[in-house]
Amino acid sequence: MMHRLTKCVVALGLTAGLGTVSAACLTRPESLSDPSLKTNFTAMIRPQVVDKVDLLFVIDNSSSMGDKQDLLKQAVPDLVKRLVTPLCIDESTRLPVRNGGQLIYSSGDSCSQGIPEFPAIVDMHIGIVSSALGAPGSSQCNDTTSRHDNDHGHLLDRKAGGGVVSEAAPANFLAWFPPSDKNVGKPS
Repeated sequence: MMHRLTKCVVALGLTAGLGTVSAACLTRPESLSDPSLKTNFTAMIRPQVVDKVDLLFVIDNSSSMGDKQDLLKQAVPDLVKRLVTPLCIDESTRLPVRNGGQLIYSSGDSCSQGIPEFPAIVDMHIGIVSSALGAPGSSQCNDTTSRHDNDHGHLLDRKAGGGVVSEAAPANFLAWFPPSDKNVGKPS
């Protein structure tokens, strides 16, 4: 009898507890709402002007890449020209300005029409390394093999037909500092 009475009290207690919980759940307003995913984050970002660039070209010097090296040789002068003489663009549309169909390039920090696309680069270093890193611990690519099979990962200063690029001395990279107010005190 006591066992049956305990079961009834537990059942009655559970029923009363569930009734209270369900009544509490039913009293809140029911409506569909989107979850809030908003976060507040504020940061002041100062735009920085880049007027110094270091370019490092890593050239695959395997024989199968000769035609790609020729394409790169043609593209690098255009890359350098665009860095030092940016296009002139329309200030409102941000599109390149043309004069008689020809693009207009900036001269320094000014344009005859529009504004420079970005500030001209006034400090540039250009270096080249090849894919001929050698084979440490092996005699496959030692210093005596032909066609520069081991450049040791060093910056290169050699010309295409042989010889040395004297302008790259002493550190084997080209350093360019054109006359500019931003380059006062630097060697030219």
